Amino acid sequence: MKARQGDVLILSVEAIPDGLRRSEQDGPTIRLAEGEATGHNHSIATEDVVDCFADDATGAIFLRTIRQSVVTHPEHGPITLPPGTYRITRQRAYTPAEIRRVSD
Repeated sequence: MKARQGDVLILSVEAIPDGLRRSEQDGPTIRLAEGEATGHNHSIATEDVVDCFADDATGAIFLRTIRQSVVTHPEHGPITLPPGTYRITRQRAYTPAEIRRVSD
């Protein structure tokens, strides 16, 4: 599965890589990405996620869901994810001058 929500790219992966930092989450949602332009967050319900890890080298988040889950953002339509393992990254934009992160 591949999905995009604003500046966030969600990809299905076979497994969570070894050696990543476990991301402890407080509250009802896990913030997948913070909107730089608006301050709005891409998030998923904490109760749907059994494992969440951060790759500090790339900024990616890996998570495993146990049931159908919904990624939300106030300015974009929701994305429904089936149970599975996912890699979440910020999209990048290419111009001849530079490669930069897309801001949302």
